[in-house]
Amino acid sequence: MSKRILIVDDEPDVEVMMKQHFRKIVKAGELQLDFACDGLDALAKIDAASEGYDVMLSDINMPRMDGLALLRALNDREHAPVAVMVSAYGDMKNLREAMNEGAFDFVTKPVDFEDLDRTLTKSLSHIERWNKIESEREQARKIEGKLSQYFSPPVLEKIVSEGDESFLEAKRRTATFMFTDLKGFSTLMEKTPTDQIIDFLNDYLDGLMRIVFEHGGTILQVLGDGVHAVFGAPRDDQDHATAAVKCALSIDAFMTDFWEGQKAKGFDACLTRIGVHSGEALIGDFGGTHFFDYAAYGTAVNIAARLEQANKTLGTTICISQATKDLTDTSEFQWRSVGDLQLKGLAASLSSFEPMANTADLQWLSAYEEAYALLAAEDDGARAQFARLLGQNPDDPLANFHLSRILSGQLGTTFKV
Repeated sequence: MSKRILIVDDEPDVEVMMKQHFRKIVKAGELQLDFACDGLDALAKIDAASEGYDVMLSDINMPRMDGLALLRALNDREHAPVAVMVSAYGDMKNLREAMNEGAFDFVTKPVDFEDLDRTLTKSLSHIERWNKIESEREQARKIEGKLSQYFSPPVLEKIVSEGDESFLEAKRRTATFMFTDLKGFSTLMEKTPTDQIIDFLNDYLDGLMRIVFEHGGTILQVLGDGVHAVFGAPRDDQDHATAAVKCALSIDAFMTDFWEGQKAKGFDACLTRIGVHSGEALIGDFGGTHFFDYAAYGTAVNIAARLEQANKTLGTTICISQATKDLTDTSEFQWRSVGDLQLKGLAASLSSFEPMANTADLQWLSAYEEAYALLAAEDDGARAQFARLLGQNPDDPLANFHLSRILSGQLGTTFKV
């Protein structure tokens, strides 16, 4: 692509001299020369040029608008050419002022064409370097815009600052996966005006994604009224399971405050169900050459989704697998056993748990675990124990679930969901 140079000078013989000097590279199509007789003429040509000029070679002393005024006028233009100024050898005052006004370089009169060629080569090299930097910045801005919907700000900052996208490439890694779903959202959407449901959903998802990011998670997908997130990717994190469970509990706590605000707007409270499982999966960018799609594939991902769905049957809001529980810092949480779930497509049952904050009632939790142990042993005493628990807390959905199974003649803690 040919370079475009605008030569600004009020002396007519300058045009003849420049055309003669650059005739070979102009004829070869490597250079295009345009001429202006003063600053005003130059501004008109610069403003009219659709492709713009790469370099402006301008005299300083000219009528109507001199070179210094021209430089000041170009400072207000977004895509001004690189300025090389021409002046008498002894005119150092004007040359210094030209450099202060943004000129890139200068040559002196009478023009030494070898010096002019070197200066123009240097100016064009500067433009190429600057364009490359701008291109890289624009690419970084595009990448940042695409990735901001997936990654938390600290992770995104590392991606952009380091400029290394290799760790986004798909590979197998062990991580913790989370799925959420809003119970009753379909009904809520059907009976709520469009503008209100849009505001509601935006507020709800903003809250969920903020909490995921706060715990170092990565958003893989927004699934209508729920999110699919991963902890431990793209950056390795040894505490990914603990971070995921903390995130689940934070979402559960967030929902209490969230619904207090929504009730004032006339919304009925809904439950956010959460499933969490840890395991190996193929994680990375699966968008091909034209798109970016950070995703995860594997059995571990499917199990997390099934655990979220299991909450519908169990009445729980959070269902965590044994694999995730085993990877967490046990001092961080209290746990209660949920059951050995038989998930569709899996040969072996999956032990599951409900996490609770350390502030949970330990005496009540101990009584629940005693009842659960009796149920696992298929001991008829489980019936009375769960009945006593429900007498203390009749709104406990999980205890209700187990007692209902017992009353229908089903003992043991292994069941299909």
